[in-house]
Amino acid sequence: MNLNYCIILLIVTIAIHSKAQKSTFAINYHKALITKSIDPISEHFLNSRQFIKLSSWPNSAEVINGVDSMLNIYKDSITQCLHLLDKKLTSKGFLLTKSVLENSERTLGVFGQVKLTVSYNGKKAFIYTDVMDVNGKDYLISSFPSDTPSKERINSAFIRINNENYPLWNLRKTELEQAEAVLAEASPIKYKGKEFTDFTHLVFSQGIINKDGSKCFYLNASRKGDSTQLIIFIDLEKETIVKVDQKIPELTINPLRSLSKKETYNQIKEKRGENTANEYLRFRSKKDSFYLFLDSLRNTLVEQSGGYHEVDGRKFPKGKKDKETPHKIFIIEGKGKELKRKILELEKVGLSLIKNVIDRDSIHKELPTKINEEMDKERGITWEEYVFDQMPVAAIFPMLRKFKNDAKSTENVIVNYLINK
Repeated sequence: MNLNYCIILLIVTIAIHSKAQKSTFAINYHKALITKSIDPISEHFLNSRQFIKLSSWPNSAEVINGVDSMLNIYKDSITQCLHLLDKKLTSKGFLLTKSVLENSERTLGVFGQVKLTVSYNGKKAFIYTDVMDVNGKDYLISSFPSDTPSKERINSAFIRINNENYPLWNLRKTELEQAEAVLAEASPIKYKGKEFTDFTHLVFSQGIINKDGSKCFYLNASRKGDSTQLIIFIDLEKETIVKVDQKIPELTINPLRSLSKKETYNQIKEKRGENTANEYLRFRSKKDSFYLFLDSLRNTLVEQSGGYHEVDGRKFPKGKKDKETPHKIFIIEGKGKELKRKILELEKVGLSLIKNVIDRDSIHKELPTKINEEMDKERGITWEEYVFDQMPVAAIFPMLRKFKNDAKSTENVIVNYLINK
């Protein structure tokens, strides 16, 4: 037999086998569906100490008892859902208790969805459940079996690449290794006759969602002695590099230096007239007020979570793992809602400076400050709950810095348009 044919046959066989894979989680979950019992999936529930550690909660007897109670309620709820799902499918002539597991699939990311394909008497059904990867193993957290897929969890964080916003998603260790393998096979990366071999991961644990919805790993590439930088997108589902492009700097008013408030005013006045220049001052005042509001939130967080402690001359918040204080400030006291309102106001005032409707709509899509209010309806929770709930103090600090940087970037984009368009 021809050697090339054997290799092709082997590759095809492996590909077919990989599609029919049944993960340990899927096998156990199918057993739970058949028996309508959570016993087969008992190893896929976090214990109280694991849950407390992941949540950065204080490891006290009181907290452990509370988490024990919460997890027991969750397990009881899953048992009820298993019975309800069986009843629903039985009414359609599909006996889940006598079904056979055909295969399973899992979406990419730490927070993923497992799809089980099960068959009975020539019929097929699909069962979905959400999982979370912890140290390479899938666990059930606030998820229930369903015959319809849930909407994918959307990350509220973005990264700006070549003046475009890309949502971030959390990679599992295996997916990071997968991206590194694709890169190693393709290395050196060639671009306009040059070879690039020095690669930098911007965010080790996070990837980006491309414009077509695909999940990609993003990194930079450079050459020694060369100022050229590349951006590289690796599609993890196709296991291939889908984009290599030269990195361009963010839109700024001046690539060499920042203009002062007075210089900016004068240039806008010269190009757009005094009325638009005065409108810019109103926007600038709104932005400065937004900065002060963010600073006040930071100070309040520190004060109410125990203040600072010093290590080698550097200050760190004492309550960096505290989740109750952010919840109190941003959810109960309404500071999260107020922050959202200020972000939307800042965006509205800034966009009002752009009189051309087509240009305004185009720039609006590129602003890092934009908030998709429709997502609130789809998620079923408010923006502030989605962004701040269950977040420790240490995680809030970089968020506040990001909001401040986003406001500055928004100003840069708008002023750049007013002066250079």
